[in-house]
Amino acid sequence: MAYKIKRRIIIAFFIILYIIFLGLKINITLSNSEFIDYNARNAARIENILNLKNDYSFIVVGNARNSIGVFEKKLLPLINSSDADFVVFLGDMLLDGANDKYGALNRTLRKITKPVLFTIGDTEISDGGIKNYFRHIGSPRIFFISGKSEFIFLDTTGYTEEEYQINWLKDLLDNIQNVSRRFVFMNRPPLTETNRESVSENKYRMSTAFRSTLLKIFEKSNVSAVVSSNNGSFNQITRNGVLYVSSGGGGGGTLTHQNRESFFHLTIIDVTDSEITVSVLKPETGDLSGNMNLFDYLWNKIFSWVYVYFLNVILIISLLFFAVYLIYTQLIEKIDYYPEFNESLKKDYPLTIAMFTNNYLPFIGGVPLSIARLKQGLEAKGHTVYIFAPRYGSGNEMKPEKGIIRCSPLFHYKKGELIVPVSNIFSSKIRSEFKKINPDIIHVHHPYWLGRVGKKLAAEYKKPVVFTYHTRLEQYNHYVPVFHRLAGGQVPHILIKFFAGACDAVVAPTKSAKRYLRNLGIGKLIIVQPTGIDMNLYISDKPNILKTKDIDDDKLILFSVFRLSKEKNPYFLLDGIKKLSRLSSVPFKCFIAGTGPEEDTILEYIKDNNMEEYVVMLGKVSPEKIPEYYAGTDIFIFSSQSETQGMVILEAMAGRTPVVAVDSSGISDIVKNGINGYKTPANLDEWIQKIKYLLENKAKRSELGDQALETAGENSIAGMSKNIQDMYYEIIDWKKKHPHQIFIR
Repeated sequence: MAYKIKRRIIIAFFIILYIIFLGLKINITLSNSEFIDYNARNAARIENILNLKNDYSFIVVGNARNSIGVFEKKLLPLINSSDADFVVFLGDMLLDGANDKYGALNRTLRKITKPVLFTIGDTEISDGGIKNYFRHIGSPRIFFISGKSEFIFLDTTGYTEEEYQINWLKDLLDNIQNVSRRFVFMNRPPLTETNRESVSENKYRMSTAFRSTLLKIFEKSNVSAVVSSNNGSFNQITRNGVLYVSSGGGGGGTLTHQNRESFFHLTIIDVTDSEITVSVLKPETGDLSGNMNLFDYLWNKIFSWVYVYFLNVILIISLLFFAVYLIYTQLIEKIDYYPEFNESLKKDYPLTIAMFTNNYLPFIGGVPLSIARLKQGLEAKGHTVYIFAPRYGSGNEMKPEKGIIRCSPLFHYKKGELIVPVSNIFSSKIRSEFKKINPDIIHVHHPYWLGRVGKKLAAEYKKPVVFTYHTRLEQYNHYVPVFHRLAGGQVPHILIKFFAGACDAVVAPTKSAKRYLRNLGIGKLIIVQPTGIDMNLYISDKPNILKTKDIDDDKLILFSVFRLSKEKNPYFLLDGIKKLSRLSSVPFKCFIAGTGPEEDTILEYIKDNNMEEYVVMLGKVSPEKIPEYYAGTDIFIFSSQSETQGMVILEAMAGRTPVVAVDSSGISDIVKNGINGYKTPANLDEWIQKIKYLLENKAKRSELGDQALETAGENSIAGMSKNIQDMYYEIIDWKKKHPHQIFIR
């Protein structure tokens, strides 16, 4: 119920936020719809004002940069209270040319009681702002005549071609003669306070030719004053009869740390028939950036930023408030993290189980066989099992398969003769079939690809999920293209850690595998459960299948089965057999069953080393036939160190066969030295000596064989499926009663 209420609150919040945001956006759009051709409309107002006056004055402002803290709070009141007839902004009035900055500027302009004209600057056209400038302000080049004064605005940003402006300016000045005052406004200053051509930072540079030509035109055409912007400072200078005025510090940053003459100010220009006078108007606090206390300065900066970005600020504040609200409601929710005792567990109802695996029958391997046996055992107990598995395209799987949902391949991965389909995990069929099944629990058999899909669906539909750790991924890094070194390092351990840690329980095939998982830091329930053996398959009165392979009766039989790949350590086994053939006093023959990417190389190795006499490659042997091979074997030998459980070891023991294997994580818990076989370090001589000892001691072989059969009997399919079933019941029950607690028993 609480979850549904929270979900409704979230939906309602975003609907309300969207309505508010949309309303503000509409309001701003409507307000900005009036902010069009601003210069043309205000030039007309100024003409009407000056036509009635002989003397007038105006204020120029440079570098305001959307400032609310300084310009609007400190300088704008000075403008409104002054006797000036109009205001000229000398450019760089915006932070950048984005439309929201123009919107903030429009809100500021509404507070100015006098007509305002704009000179274009670099910030007005940054970020593609030239379109906004044309729409809201108008052309970057304008002129108008009012009374006996001419006002000309130039573009120094580089947007308008310099040659075009020069020709336009010459034509303008040459053809208008009945004026007594000429004012030119431009963003970048043609001169500095030292009466030298500008060599300041690039922002205030113009080409030498452009500046020189402008200076000549100004002098020749009797321009009264050239008014431009500067970076926070003020200066005036007269050169060859032309007054040059530079003004800055209109609210944006100043350069007080570089130039002590930099300060916030306005410049007032008074015009009469006889003279032009220039004065500076500044707030009582003078250089605000230097004299304001830190709190006021920071507050003004923050206030300006909020004013300019107020729509974004509203959105951010709303989302932060909502995030705090959700965290708060989460923190005040009462959850009982203590387990309850004496709880009854219902465990006598049929389950629907969904399994996800990246490989399955007809592909022969330890994982597919393990899953098939678990399915067999669970179904025998009345449960329904569905397996999401790849489609291989073979004839057998084209027939209806009970409980098998084949996933179409995205592509096929080929390594030598091995061709593996990579399932299309993006197919909608997986989700739709999952919803139809509506399982009670999900069991994933790989920490990636289809296994990850299963875990994701479990989280989405709030189902418990179990993971079986089948494979030592770091031992299979040679299958990974390009990044095989990474795949053999920490990456697979990290993958296992985070995947298994996010599941509700983990199945480890051996105690060694469980210790590995604990060492990774996995604190969830981990049960040790080897793959079960179907003991019924080993009850047979059929003749020894290996004795039919043209083998002498006096020869003992060594047998091994594994996938013919590098991680199974096949050349260790072959080197051992080669050496054993010279040391053993008892004749033997070794049979190897299996296929894989190293098959051709192994066959060539056998031929090159003249081992055909005592090594026979059987190729692919069906799972139904393999018990007959175990039953006909005198000693089962094994050299792989990549196993997590060594399932073939138990299968061999079920055929009353002693085992000699290289010790590893999947072997150590099953093989007991001197009881059901021998396990040795990865030392060729020690491994050979144990095989030689059993070849030459019939009584010991028989004794170990009997003990091996007993070990296999302890790990039947029925026992395995019962243990897994009981774990399912416990997890499902616990998840329902304690959704916020980790299940560990």
